[in-house]
Amino acid sequence: MDDMPFMAIGTDELDAYIGEKAICPNCRQMHDVQYADEVRDGKTYPSKLLGFVKCGENAYVVAIDGRALS
Repeated sequence: MDDMPFMAIGTDELDAYIGEKAICPNCRQMHDVQYADEVRDGKTYPSKLLGFVKCGENAYVVAIDGRALS
């Protein structure tokens, strides 16, 4: 499993709460922030745990628990 991605974020690496748009870390343009849904017991629930922007075919994480990555 050497190719499994890993990301570690400390609370000191989170900024203020993110808005509806964020700067894309790839192209540096503004994109809409989207959120992954949480699935529990086969049901889907909205969640603010992982915020990301879509740039082309790729997605980039820009927020954790609604707070922007610094």
